[in-house]
Amino acid sequence: MQLNQYRQKRMADAAKKHGVSALVASHGANIAYVTNGYHSIGPDVLNAAQIYALYEPDKGRVAYIASVAEIPSILEHDPCAEIYCFGGFQFAAIEDAFAEKVLTIRDKRFSSAEEALAAAIKSVSGTIALDESRVNFVIYQKLLAALGEKKIIPGIPVFNAARMIKHPDEIAAIERSAECAEQCLYAALQCFEPGMSEYDIQRKYMAEAGKRGAIPFFIVATAAKRAAFSDTINTSLIVAKGDMIRFDFGVILDGYPSDLARTAVFGKPSDEIIAGYEAIKAGTKNAIAAMKPGALASRIFEIAVEETRKNGLPEYQRHHCGHGIGLETYDLPSIAPSCDIPLEENMTLCIETPYYKLGWGGLQIENTVAVTKDGARYLDKTGDELIVL
Repeated sequence: MQLNQYRQKRMADAAKKHGVSALVASHGANIAYVTNGYHSIGPDVLNAAQIYALYEPDKGRVAYIASVAEIPSILEHDPCAEIYCFGGFQFAAIEDAFAEKVLTIRDKRFSSAEEALAAAIKSVSGTIALDESRVNFVIYQKLLAALGEKKIIPGIPVFNAARMIKHPDEIAAIERSAECAEQCLYAALQCFEPGMSEYDIQRKYMAEAGKRGAIPFFIVATAAKRAAFSDTINTSLIVAKGDMIRFDFGVILDGYPSDLARTAVFGKPSDEIIAGYEAIKAGTKNAIAAMKPGALASRIFEIAVEETRKNGLPEYQRHHCGHGIGLETYDLPSIAPSCDIPLEENMTLCIETPYYKLGWGGLQIENTVAVTKDGARYLDKTGDELIVL
């Protein structure tokens, strides 16, 4: 089964399970899922930009709800696209078949995004699952007013359920993205020299991503005591001898993000760093070793924490030890104590056991794996040993 057919089946199954007739996507990842890869730059640049995609499983129908400005790009992606357009954007045009098609669609424009979206929703019988990711309170109120008695329910759970199990093509893309991110980090570290700052490492990493045709999604390269700052920005702090550097990083390659973590030390690592690192490594490795179809996500979390504690960090605590990954960095399931979703073949997950100790520093390993019928397969390839610079 091809990727687009697979996604449509996943959405149809999720729609049936949640009792809805159609799904409406608003988040970029969900729009890509519905439309076989369409990406709009508008919401990336302007938070107020609106674009939606509707999927009606019973008819195999996809409809776009977008600004007039998007019409040519949508038709380039899908020449037969059904488009509900809105707004006052203007095109000049010559006598040309494609231009005529764009202008014909434009001439049926709605005055607002909410009116266009309401018209698309009204074209479907039954309940609609609306992805609320980019639907703010004002948009929602306008939409309700335009819809009248039409019933809509939150759509994020429906999309999350559909996207949780991956097609082989998706797993391969996630694997390529993970490998690319690894290559970027290790190439950047080949250039490391005394006097470099956190920000210098970031610039090297971003340059390496560009060389490989990837988008440099994110890079946390925090050193010394700042290594305990989770999800923070890099600064001009100079990396000194004996400092740990905690890397949390990823790229976007062919539409798929990666999310990995490694730890390095500039010079000889202290006994405390080595002991802490071996503890979190044991947590991650044992959690991954326990992953197989049927294992509960909550149990994998317990193993990660238990093994980290047993192997040298008895005080270790975490709120989660991983998450699914796909078109977004965070997919279901979450490797957390409250998540009793059983693992299934072809799930892709990031497993991590970060350790943040304020006033001291931080250590982290994060691997990406795919669940197979026999266990878990690593999608990143550089291992999990402490890096010494």
